[in-house]
Formats: sequence, structure tokens, C-alpha cells
Amino acid sequence: MVANSAMHDSDNDEVVQELDVYISKALADRLYLLQYPLRPANLSYDEEHCLDARVKPKQHKAGVELEFALNTHDPSYDHVRGEQFAANANTGSDQGKEPFFQSNTMDKQILTSTRAVTSAENYAVGLLRPGELHLSPLHCIVQMKPSFSYLDQSDVRNKVGETATAEEEEDADEPQAVQVRFAGAETERSKRARERSFHFLQQQQDNEPWTKINFHPFGSEMSSVERAMLLCPQMDRDVSDLPGTPQDYFRRLVIEDIVAESKPSSESTSTTPATVINHERKEQSMHGLRDLPLQDQIKAILTSAKVVDFSKLMSVLPSRSDATSVVRFLQQVALLVQGCWVVKSDLLYPKDSFSAVTGVPAETMCRARDYLMWLYTQSRHVVQSKFADTVRLPSEDVKTLLSEMGRLTPSGWEFLLSPDKEFVTRWRSRHDSTASEGSGSETPTSHPKSSANDKADFDLSRVKREPQSPSSKSKAAKADKGLTSPVKPSSNSTH
Repeated sequence: MVANSAMHDSDNDEVVQELDVYISKALADRLYLLQYPLRPANLSYDEEHCLDARVKPKQHKAGVELEFALNTHDPSYDHVRGEQFAANANTGSDQGKEPFFQSNTMDKQILTSTRAVTSAENYAVGLLRPGELHLSPLHCIVQMKPSFSYLDQSDVRNKVGETATAEEEEDADEPQAVQVRFAGAETERSKRARERSFHFLQQQQDNEPWTKINFHPFGSEMSSVERAMLLCPQMDRDVSDLPGTPQDYFRRLVIEDIVAESKPSSESTSTTPATVINHERKEQSMHGLRDLPLQDQIKAILTSAKVVDFSKLMSVLPSRSDATSVVRFLQQVALLVQGCWVVKSDLLYPKDSFSAVTGVPAETMCRARDYLMWLYTQSRHVVQSKFADTVRLPSEDVKTLLSEMGRLTPSGWEFLLSPDKEFVTRWRSRHDSTASEGSGSETPTSHPKSSANDKADFDLSRVKREPQSPSSKSKAAKADKGLTSPVKPSSNSTH
């Protein structure tokens, strides 16, 4: 969804080439993209000098290590410092084990992976051939950075020696009374919270042993075999089912990515409330979605799309849907920002849930997201650094909130959709005309009773309300309790 001006510009673009696109999934579950952010492209690591490679299979998104040999004969290599580093690492090695640097000089470097902020779900590797483009979905994106944990071995050894000496001295002292405490029974809720804490996940990652793997450099026979798997093996099979019209394409993007639990069922009541927000959502068919009541359809679409304008929403709803009812239901699940509807935060982060990325509690995520919505009512752009300094969330969560509501531009994160002034003007005019009809000089008894539709039209005055600033919220709270609005949090509300 782009602005109208951008759409007109794209209409004038010249088509220079048409390619057949093929999808290969042979490596879909094991295709990694390794990034080297601290290394310029013209100074890449020499794959021929890779000494060892190992992975942690269970920690597949942050469990890759590569060892590269260092050129100790290079004129810029400091031999004195290299021997000093090797001595520290070898001194800290456990007795009976081979020294880390067998040449007594720092002759190798370790690169350890960390999970990249960018998710691999929307990325693929492309192999371009004459008239063909072969795409293979990425399984994971990691960033390889130098690791110097081996330099701390001597410090660890010294600390162990100091601890042993202190324990011997304590044994020589007189015995002391020890207070024994028994831990209470751990509830399911506290257990889930503990298992999703950073300390627990880090401990699980550290305890998993490394598994050695074979490294095949580019150009080797094995790498050529793996590279051939990037080509689609069934090029004569047409699996394209892309719809023709923009409305149908929008349906495919939004509706078929809706979570199955949006559909009410008796099983859903038995699930535990404390759940981590799962962004790997199950697809639900168009037929299944249309079987839902209109209110549940709107809720499901907003939960999946995050941001939508009214005209696009009406295009994916059944043709018999009444606009008045749609707006009424929208106010229950979304807020108006720049004329577009943004799903409420508590639908994405229910009570007792956590961020899927960092485990931040839902209450904190909701406050930060509500503040972001309020910022977008004040400006088209939000500066990431200023937003992050205010909400004080991990960078991964900050990026997630911004990417769901905006797109990155040189001026900052611009709101995802163009302002829908037509919707605001149309419904404001409808409300004004309805209000003027009821302001005549006749007595109340001369007016017929208002129908349900008239009452609904009057309630539509709320659609022009946007997320309010803190100064105006207190005044509006008494006048309107039917529409919740995000407020700008205080300086310590999202710590």
C-alpha cells in the first residue's frame, strides 16, 4: 500500500525485462545468511584459511562459530602482543587439555554468531540466470563477530584459585550456624516466566555442547552441489496462484495470514492466559474467515494487518457489510491515527503475555506502543533514537513496534499509510448532518423516536477522535468513555 503519487510514478516506469520466478525449497530449513558487520566488503575473510567450524543445533539462531587462521607473517602483526595473548589463554587452560594456541602465539581468531535484528521470514536468496530468477527462502540471518572469551581464561583460573583459598580459610574457622530455607512450590505461571527470562535462555545456550561440522569453501565440489540446490528442480510446474486485482492481492496478504485462534471455540477457553506472543501464525482459509461474525472478521484482519485504511478494509469484507456497523466494530478493536485504523495494543499483547523477542511484559509493550500511536498523531515521522530514549525498551522491540506501524525513510519512520482524509471528512459530515436534524425548535414530543440506525450514526462522531495527548485525555475521559485512547507515558512508565 503506497501513496497515490507513488502509484502514479510507478505507472510511468518502463518495463525493461520480464523474468520467470521459481521457488526452490530444498534448503529452506537450513539456509543461513552470515553477515560480517565489522568487516568491510573488500576485506572479507579468506575461506581457505577456515580452520574449524561448529554449531549448536538447538540454538540454531545464535549458535555458529568459525575459526580463521591469522597471518602471523604480515608486517602489521605484533608478535610481542600475540605471544602475550597466547600466554594468557594457554595459562588459563585446564590441566590435561591442549593449549588453545599450540604455536604459543595468537595465530587464529574465533567468530561467534549473534542473532540479527532483521527477521529472515521476509527474505530469500536469489539466483539469477538468463530469463530466470530462482528464490530460496532464508531460514536464519546471523551476524558473525569476533569473540575473545579465550582471553579471559587466565582471569577465570585466578578467580577459581582465590575462591579455593578462601574456602580453606573458612574451614579453619569455628563452625557457624546455618539457616536452612525451603523453596516454595513453583506455579505454572512463574515457571513459564522463568523459562522465558534472559538468564534461563542464556544458561540453556551455554550448556549446549558444540557440534563440529565440515567447512567447504566456495568453489569446492561439495559447495557446488549445495549451490545447485538453489535452483528449482521442477521448472515446468506452475504453482503461481497470485490474484489479479489489487483488492484480491490485499486479501491474500492479510486474510490468509490470520491466526487460527481468532475463531472462537470451546478449546480456546482451556488455554492458559500467560502466553508469549507468537508471530509465526497459522493460516486460516478465506472460507473459514467468512464463516465468522462480522465483528470477529474485523478483529482478525486488524490483528494481522496492524494498520489499515477504511476503503481497503471494506474491500476484503463481505459485500453485504454495512459501513455503519463496520465503524462501530472498528472502535472496539482499533484507534484512528491519521484517518487510518491501528489495532489496539492489548490485542497484540494480551494481559500476562510477553514480547516474543525479548520477553518484556505485555503491560510495558502496550504503554510503549500507545505512546508511538500518539506520536504519529502529532507527526508523519518518528525518530527512532528519540522514541527509544523515551520508552527504554530493547532495540529489538523498538524495531518491531516501529516496523509494524511505519516504514523507514531518511527522515525517520514514516507512518505506514497515507492520511485518509476522505474517511474522516465523510463521517464527520454524516455526524454533523445527523446532529443538525435533531436541533430544531420543535418540542421533544414532536420528534419520532430515534431508531437504532440513528443512534449508530450519532455514535460515529467518535471516529474523528484520535489518540489523545496527556493534556487532553483527562478532559475527554468524562465526555467519552466508549473509546480508549493511548496516552503519552511518563518518563518512567516503560522502564
